[in-house]
Order: sequence, then C-alpha cells, then structure tokens
Amino acid sequence: MNEVPYVQKTFSQDLHYSFAGERAFLEALRPAMIRHGIDVFPSSMEVLSDGEYRTSNDKRMARVVILATYIFTHGNSNTHQTVVTIGEAADVADKALSKAMTQALKYALRQWALVETGDDPDTVAEQRGTDYSEPIARCLRAMATANDEQALAKLLSRANSQFGKLPEAMAGINKTHEKRITELRTSPKQTRRR
Repeated sequence: MNEVPYVQKTFSQDLHYSFAGERAFLEALRPAMIRHGIDVFPSSMEVLSDGEYRTSNDKRMARVVILATYIFTHGNSNTHQTVVTIGEAADVADKALSKAMTQALKYALRQWALVETGDDPDTVAEQRGTDYSEPIARCLRAMATANDEQALAKLLSRANSQFGKLPEAMAGINKTHEKRITELRTSPKQTRRR
C-alpha cells in the first residue's frame, strides 16, 4: 500500500467517462507484488446473471454479472487472503463475459491494495456508459444550420448544461459555434439585417 498509493483515472472520449483500467492496476501493483512475493489467482467464478437488452440506437447488447473469488498468497509467510468481487459488463459481440472477468480482477486488485483513483463514483449522479454521440451530433447539426446568433446562443447554453463535463465534446461544439457566428456575421443577409 505504501508503494502504490494512487492510480490515475483517464478520460475516455469513446465512453464519455474517466476510469482506470486493469492494465493501469497491473502496471502499478505488479512490481511491488513481485518484490514482496505476492501472487494472485482466481479460485472461482460464478455467473450471477446474463441476458440481453437493446440500446437507444437499437443495438443488441449482451450483459453479464459474475461473482469472482481471488486468492492473494504470500510465499514467504505461507499466508493468503481471499477477495470476493463482482464484475459486470456488456458488449455488442461475444466479449461481455471476458470484460466482466477483467473488471472483477481490476476491482479485486484495487480493493485488496486499497488503491486510490482520484474520484469517488458516489459523488457523480450521471449514468456511466451513456452514449452521447447522437445528441452531440444533433447539437452540431443544429448549430451548423442556425439562422441567427440568438438561436446559436440558446444551443450553446443547452450544450453546456448537457455536455459540460465532456471536454472533448465541448471543444468541438465551441468550434462549430464560433464558425457559425463568423458565417452569420459575414453573410450578406445578416449584414443587411443590422
């Protein structure tokens, strides 16, 4: 715990939220675990639920929840600790189970070593995994065809309230807003209105 106090979460533009993946925990913890003679292995995995659902874009998603048990062993003292965790994942193809296994291992490592990641998911009331691509695309189309600056201002205000926590999305929205403002101010029709 002294050697690995923190793993930084990173923002994923595709997923629209920040997270620390299995790789980040393995890279952070593995050297210390090797140095201290600690090994980990799965001892059991049980599927708690599996099923399918349709997304808002009518894509079929397979969803799996597993209960996984990992054993952390310390060779020098011949002792062990058992960690039980849950993994949950969804996928459009056949990767839901393997993703759930990856998530279970990630959380077993995180919980066992009490690794901080920089934010507390209980402080955020948004739904994880929400696909914002279509609402962002609609916003960009509306901005690109807005007929006056007042309509653009309303669209920008609405975008800030909906996507303000998505810096990459807002960068594109602000760029489209500025471009359309310039077009409106330099078009002959807009010039005549003034």
